[in-house]
Amino acid sequence: MKQYVKVILSVILAAFIVSSMSTICMGYSMYKLGVKVGDWVEYKVVEAENYKFFVKIRSGDKLRFEVLGIKVQEKMYPNGTVAFEVEAPVCDVFLNGESIQRNVTLSEMLILPNGEEHWRDLEKIEEIWKKEAPKYGITYESNITIDQDTVLFSYRMENAVNGGAKQTVHKDTGVALEFERYFYVGKEKSECRLVISDTSVSGVLVPWYITYWYLIVLPVVVVIIAFAALLKCEGVLHKLRKEPATRFLALAIGLTFTETAYRVLSEGPLTLTSLAISLLSGFILSFFLTWLVSRMKLQRLHIFALIWFNLFIVRYFSNMVEGYFFTNVFVSLNDFLSQVFTTLIVTLIEGAITCFLLTTKDTESLAASIKEHLSTRSKRSWIVRFVAGSVIYFPIYFLFGALISPFIIEYYSEPSLGLKIPPFTVIIPLEFFRGFLYVITLLPIIATVKDGKRTPFIALAYMLFIPGAFIPLIVEAVEASLPLEIIPFHLLEILADSLVYGFALSRILGKAEENTRSIHGIHVT
Repeated sequence: MKQYVKVILSVILAAFIVSSMSTICMGYSMYKLGVKVGDWVEYKVVEAENYKFFVKIRSGDKLRFEVLGIKVQEKMYPNGTVAFEVEAPVCDVFLNGESIQRNVTLSEMLILPNGEEHWRDLEKIEEIWKKEAPKYGITYESNITIDQDTVLFSYRMENAVNGGAKQTVHKDTGVALEFERYFYVGKEKSECRLVISDTSVSGVLVPWYITYWYLIVLPVVVVIIAFAALLKCEGVLHKLRKEPATRFLALAIGLTFTETAYRVLSEGPLTLTSLAISLLSGFILSFFLTWLVSRMKLQRLHIFALIWFNLFIVRYFSNMVEGYFFTNVFVSLNDFLSQVFTTLIVTLIEGAITCFLLTTKDTESLAASIKEHLSTRSKRSWIVRFVAGSVIYFPIYFLFGALISPFIIEYYSEPSLGLKIPPFTVIIPLEFFRGFLYVITLLPIIATVKDGKRTPFIALAYMLFIPGAFIPLIVEAVEASLPLEIIPFHLLEILADSLVYGFALSRILGKAEENTRSIHGIHVT
């Protein structure tokens, strides 16, 4: 019996010794990734200056990382001893949909271990590195801030290496939400800033309706309050009272939710800022469209066609064509065409909502109104006027652009801001094309508005400025996709453009009897 006890005790002792030795040899933790093979993360390049990520990247680019495998790496103290092990992803990297590098191992960058314990242990290493760095001729500073859902990690080095980085990481998944890095080569600075735009990793981008469920009723409440205040106003708003309050309110709500859906599709998860932009855009657009439709007597389907065509061309397509040549917002032609298709659908929905809510029992035909309008002049006269209306846009555009150029030219000369000025060989035909778009788009408005001689001019100026400039520039200002300093100058520029060009078009494309002048008894048309 004693021999059996000795054997059992010997086995237990041996097992204890082996386990102790393994603990001594492998006495550090292993921190695993929160992603798996097959997952991917996509980032938008918000800022980039002289920065290469295998290839040179620019503002507006999209970087995508697809996880192919996982490697184990050691995190060490300055003296070379291992502190703990971490998993690191092996990724294929894509720039704007094209592969730029394969089998890249990301070390403590963008895709990191999940959980809080990894950061607690890393914090200990960082403290030691800050103390030991001067021995190696380096000034090193770092900071780790652990919040409820995210971790902010930043560091800065000087002397032997001059540079630093900062990233905000989703704690539960280890996926970076934002990433910034900079370094100096001599006096030249290279830097970039990435912001997550999409991912297959669940839990990183929480659906907006879960995060902001309590804000769903906000557009309704604000629009009701704003509309109640409007109804108390006198003066220019007295004609708006003729429209049923419920129709205007429903239109404002409908357009707000359409704008919200568009922002979610184009920008990702809804934020409080984007919701506020959608609310403002929906309300302003509703007010303008209510005013415009009240001055027409068209059938419901024809109102739909007119509003859809004007919103699509004036608000989106014309601005997108200019943006394609003046900015880096579109990374490729496919990206441009994708945005065109998206805005086509959005404006179709907005046109449908407008015609359904604002039209009454009017029976005039859009085609008949345009035909009657064109019958007041000869074909030759209209050809000349169409060409004149297209050509005159460029000198007006150029004049007011030149007036504000001293205040904005430095921003367009800075490539890192994503702005550029194309040569005149591009600008002149581009603006002639935009002028032609405005002619064919705005002519139906001139032919159908019915409320005094000045109404066509007011309608054109409003259409060019409100959906065509004011709303887009307000969006750019809030989202900081354009330098805030240039927004007021562009607002003034396009307001002047809209007033002058709107007046010119209303005269050039107006009915003959409205523009006939008698000179020594001779009628001139």
